[in-house]
Formats: sequence, C-alpha cells, structure tokens
Amino acid sequence: MAERASRILKAQARQLKLESFKIAAHELAMGLYQGQHRAQRKGAGIEFAGHRSYTPGDDLRRLDHHALAKFDQLLIREFQSETDRAAHFVVDTSASMHYQGAGEKKLKRAVLLAAALGLILKRQGDPIGLTLLGSNKTSFLPSAKERVEERFLTQLAESVAADNPQNQSEPALLTATQRLLGERLPRGALTFYLSDCLDPISDTLQLLAPLKTRGRSVFVIQVLDAHEIEFPFSTPAYFVDPKRGTSTLSDPRQVRKTYRERFTAHQVSLGKALAQREIRLSTLRVDEPARDGLMKLLRLLGSAKL
Repeated sequence: MAERASRILKAQARQLKLESFKIAAHELAMGLYQGQHRAQRKGAGIEFAGHRSYTPGDDLRRLDHHALAKFDQLLIREFQSETDRAAHFVVDTSASMHYQGAGEKKLKRAVLLAAALGLILKRQGDPIGLTLLGSNKTSFLPSAKERVEERFLTQLAESVAADNPQNQSEPALLTATQRLLGERLPRGALTFYLSDCLDPISDTLQLLAPLKTRGRSVFVIQVLDAHEIEFPFSTPAYFVDPKRGTSTLSDPRQVRKTYRERFTAHQVSLGKALAQREIRLSTLRVDEPARDGLMKLLRLLGSAKL
C-alpha cells in the first residue's frame, strides 16, 4: 500500500509540474504574441519540395514509385505549403545544461523559451517539432500543425527532470543525430538550436551542419549562467566538468583571469564561425527575465531575411 501511495503521489507531483510549465509557457508566449513571422512562398497552395530517404513509420502513400523503379531506392515525396514554414526546435539536454548557479537551471530556461516561441509560431499557423539531444536515445517529434502542442510541451517539461544526463557529443550519438536531423527535419524549416554551446566549436559546427541543408534557416540560442560568464567565485572549491564527470580543486582567484580570457576567446570564435555559415546567434543569460529573452528572440527572428 505504501509503495502504491508513493507512486500516486509522484504521478500527481509530475502532473502538477507539467501543468505549471504549460501555464508559464502560455503566459510568456501570449504576453508577447504580435504576429512576428509569416513565411511567404510563391506558387500553388501545395508545392513539391523534394525527396528524402524512407524511414519506418513514414506514410507509404508518399512513396515515389517512379524513383523506386528508376533508382531502386525507397524515397518519400515532401511537399511545402505556400504559407506554412515549419519550425523545429533542437534542444541540448546534456549534463552541462543542468547546471544551476545564479538562477534557475539553464535547461529549464531553454525549454521555457522553446515552448513559448513554439506556441507563438504555432498560433501563426506554422507547424512545430522538437528534437531533444543528450541521452543515449535522441527524442524526435516531427514538425506538425495538428495534435502536436500537448506532446511538444510535455517532452520539453520532462527533459528538465531527466536522470543521468549525458554528453550529446559522444561520437556514436553525434553520428546518429546528424543522420536523423539531415533526413527528417522539414525542407526550408526555421531551425532553432538551444544549448550553452560550451563544447568545442568543431563539435558544435559538426552537429549544426545537417541543420543548414535543404534551404533551412538556423538560429543558435546560447543559454548561459552568470557564473559561467563572470566566474565570481572567491574561495577554493572543487569544480566539476559535467561533460567528463571529472573534478578539480582550484583557487578561483588564481585562475579567474585565465578563465575569462579563454571564455571570451571561445565566444568570439563561436560568433565568427557561425556568421561565416550564415547561422544567427543570440546569447541569453539565465539571470535575466525570461520575457526579455523571448523579446530578443522575436527581434532576431523578425530581422532575419527568410
């Protein structure tokens, strides 16, 4: 009986957190909704947008039988609506995103912003989808218009409470993720990558490469804690590397100057590397109001040439 009661209480607590997250996301989104984006496309109401490889679960009615006969390949036909432009959110849920220093968890802020921006775009008629990175299994929710909001919000909320988060840069996972994103993300989608981007820049670029294919526009939303930017610590302590699971005893007063120099250099190099690939970057702080962060993202999206 006690075990059953414990399960019920845990389920109720989980549902309460989920509902609280939904309310917060809706309040943030609807408070700023101004119709920031509407894609413009020429041609008929529905246009052919290209092919992608068949994967189990695809609608067999969209198989291109001519391509099968000619190339002996299973290819799926994709179409793009005249006024719809899919929005797909790729969220890094790896260990470092669970850091909580000067404010809430970086991941909690990232998923709140993704949820609010997704709700705004959905209200404007754009299909929304989601990919969660950072565990042994990449979670993928295809971009869709209908019956997607509940799953979209639920998966974002549950990612914050994930146990044993792992580094999304593991080679096998990175390869699988590249294949998944390259094949499954909609053609011409607005793609948002939310992460602290503290991995080696080469790893970040490798992950982003498939997002830039097939006419997609990519926006990187870097979410950082004030501690990572300012390094305000003053007493000796063990500093843990969540990516490797290692810890080092250091005196912050002796390493602060070097840390800040390296952090600044990383940020400058990241900005240049993304700009060279026509990827737009927005850096947000967890200790700033979520409303300010969403406003910044809407301005960034509104200023982009799509």
